Amino acid sequence: MLAALPANLFPVHRGIREVFSLLGLAGILIPVWLYSKDVPFPGFLAVPPCLGATAFIWSNTCPPGRNLQPTLPGKLLSLRPMVFVGLISYSLYLWHWPLVVLQQYGAPSISHLSVLARSGLVAVAAWIAVISWLYIETPFRKRQIAKTQKGIFLVAGAAIASIVLASGFSMKANGLRLSEAAKLVRLNEIASEDRNRLPDTTDDDIVAGRLHRFGTVGSGNPVRLLAWGDSHAKHTIAALDFFCREAGMAGEAALADGTPPLIGVPVKGSFLGDKSADWAEAVIRHIEKKNITRVMLIARWSYYEEKDPVRLEAALHETIRRLDEIGCKVLILLCTPDLNASAPQMLVRKYRTGEDNLTFRQTGEEHLRKNTIIYRLSGQRLPSLFVDPAPLLMEADTGRYRAALDGVALYYDNTHLTVRGARHVLLPLFREVMPAWLGDSRQ
Repeated sequence: MLAALPANLFPVHRGIREVFSLLGLAGILIPVWLYSKDVPFPGFLAVPPCLGATAFIWSNTCPPGRNLQPTLPGKLLSLRPMVFVGLISYSLYLWHWPLVVLQQYGAPSISHLSVLARSGLVAVAAWIAVISWLYIETPFRKRQIAKTQKGIFLVAGAAIASIVLASGFSMKANGLRLSEAAKLVRLNEIASEDRNRLPDTTDDDIVAGRLHRFGTVGSGNPVRLLAWGDSHAKHTIAALDFFCREAGMAGEAALADGTPPLIGVPVKGSFLGDKSADWAEAVIRHIEKKNITRVMLIARWSYYEEKDPVRLEAALHETIRRLDEIGCKVLILLCTPDLNASAPQMLVRKYRTGEDNLTFRQTGEEHLRKNTIIYRLSGQRLPSLFVDPAPLLMEADTGRYRAALDGVALYYDNTHLTVRGARHVLLPLFREVMPAWLGDSRQ
């Protein structure tokens, strides 16, 4: 885009160049500190760093025929250490990822490594990147080796053949046959495919009554049950739909990723941010309009408790009170226990090494500690039913929650159940507790 701009559209005034250079650098650096693994990315939030890079380049480009002094941020990035990082950046980008993948054999994710271990990983990646830049990238770019097109193809072919041979010897030495490798890949594919890919419910959907329906849809039965929640409510629908079909009843779902089913002041961590309060009010109005008498609140409560415990507890009290006020019975479903690694990755690691690293799975004490607020509220006399599926996943011999059954993952990542997992864990639970809670609402 910048390359297509005419020269007269690049700034020459010193003040303008300094301002846009600083703004551009801020647009790049601020997301580094503010964005976390919970931020949906890429998406709209990718715009600030992209615009920042554009503004920085635009304000530091010298048009032909001009002799402009570099901006202060431009001078900063012109220092030799910064230039050197830029020179090895592509090699660093290529080499850091294999190291990140390899470390997962020792730890479930980067976040579980100590600061010292992570620093060591960066240092190793940087060292390999420097070697790669000096002896591979630079010679090729300067045509010091493989000076002809034929030579380039020969060297590239030899490199590919070497990688294939090295991989084959490594797999054979470690007892991993190609058929087993295919099985490992399939373990990941099965879990990835076995999920409920339901879209979010927008404000417009709620106003128009276009909520996702489950159970005996089209049977003429009035909707008396609403499942309201975040992405964890989406995988719950797989079991809830099956249960409602058995019970001969219809239900609807109001779903939004990363958004707790709560009214009032938005809880930190909600993907909708300040809009979550308006979205929740739209759901409440829909409940009143449709005369829905049973509401299930489903979320990964531990996530919101970690982000904003005070607001979470206040919002839960207010939501339960408001729903009770309009004549709804409330069931609060806890999320299944988190894993400390992706379930498919855990299966691959177990199949690959023969070891089941128990530290990747939570204990009962850990699950209780992460859901302190929900458990505290469940002990109070509130007009709501609290249901925890965790006991159904507990292994008596290990004292930890299971992540797989018969060699197949029950989760497709580290927190969300697969469709199979939802039916295995939640359907028996619904059959046990929901008939009494639903009462005459099924009529």
